[in-house]
Amino acid sequence: MKTTFYFRFCLMLAVACMAQIVSIHAQFLPADSILTDPKVRVGSLPNGVTYYVRKNEVPEKKIEFRLVVRAGSAEERTDQLGLAHFMEHMNFNGMDSFPRNALISYLNSIGVQLGADLNAYTNYDETVFILPIPSDNQVAVRKGFSILEGWASHAILDSASIEKERNVILEESRLSKGANQRLREQYLPNLLNGSLYADRQPIGKDSIIRNFKQESLRSFYHTWYRPDLMGVMVVGDIDPDSAVVEITRHFSHLSNPQPETPFSSQLSIISRSAPFAMVLTDKEAMSTSIRIIYGQGKDTGAIIWQQYRNRVLYDLMVSLINHRLSELSSKPDAPFSYAFAGNLSPIRDWNMFGLSVAPLLGKTELTLSSITAAFESIRQYGFLQTELQRGKQEMLYASEQNYLNEDKSDSRQLYRIIRMLF
Repeated sequence: MKTTFYFRFCLMLAVACMAQIVSIHAQFLPADSILTDPKVRVGSLPNGVTYYVRKNEVPEKKIEFRLVVRAGSAEERTDQLGLAHFMEHMNFNGMDSFPRNALISYLNSIGVQLGADLNAYTNYDETVFILPIPSDNQVAVRKGFSILEGWASHAILDSASIEKERNVILEESRLSKGANQRLREQYLPNLLNGSLYADRQPIGKDSIIRNFKQESLRSFYHTWYRPDLMGVMVVGDIDPDSAVVEITRHFSHLSNPQPETPFSSQLSIISRSAPFAMVLTDKEAMSTSIRIIYGQGKDTGAIIWQQYRNRVLYDLMVSLINHRLSELSSKPDAPFSYAFAGNLSPIRDWNMFGLSVAPLLGKTELTLSSITAAFESIRQYGFLQTELQRGKQEMLYASEQNYLNEDKSDSRQLYRIIRMLF
């Protein structure tokens, strides 16, 4: 469990605003840890389940429940490619307390719609289940905790449902096939430089989805849906004490499998020692894009103040670069429609800093020369004092507004910040 926020997307401080940076230096040393927001109740159960509870009344009478399982497609064996995503689907097809279609029918009856409200997703390193519940219905709130428990440990993986779901997954896979997917399958192995991530795309392989033995899916579920890899998050109009009581009641009896399969929190990606380039084409591609990766590495977040300072400097640099790129793209003779600098990594907690550019038709070479010249100018000469001052003022203003409007933050926005803790 991380003991502080990742400040990748939010500059909300545990102080009034960045304008107080002088007083911050007086209070904290660079090596001091950044404390978690005291409004977030953080704890763990003896079996390893970690929970995060945050009372928030925007929107009123609503609670955002999340179950985060820190296992996705990266944990699949070669005969299980696609089963992390398959298991996500199966969790909506029945659990002990809501067999077959009873879960969807019940949630519809309290105004929670599949897709619009109720949802889930699977990526390389995690599977996340999303459940909004009206807080003015106490029966529904209690059942919300039961549903999280059901997803965590009580899925009904009956043979008929598994066989039926194969066709659903295969159709989803079919719909995803197109120029973008074909190009992705070509560049990902090179972008990820030999990492197993390249062979663990969450959608999996059709041949395995068609033919895997049902016990292989059950094995994945019982191996990886285990307490020490689970985070329970509750954000919304609820008393934190009562939420912790419910989490303890529903999750403390779960046990980790014995023996446990070793868990690798992240597959390694080897950094390149020399430049590398690819030119990819597809007859159905609707546009041309250019991506330039300048460097990569594990994103350790901001655990201490020195790391937070480095994060602020990084965010400021990215902001200044994007301002410069925006000005270039707005010129009448610009050879590209837009350019964006930032983290281009498909992997959580892995930073691949680079540029994504959309050249105009027939102007790919001119775009490349223009964009690389602009970036080289930044690398050699930095920014004008006026650019730096504008960027700092914008960052200070955003930080201050985040602080002043904290009590107006939507629960989903707060969840995204809390999610960085786990």
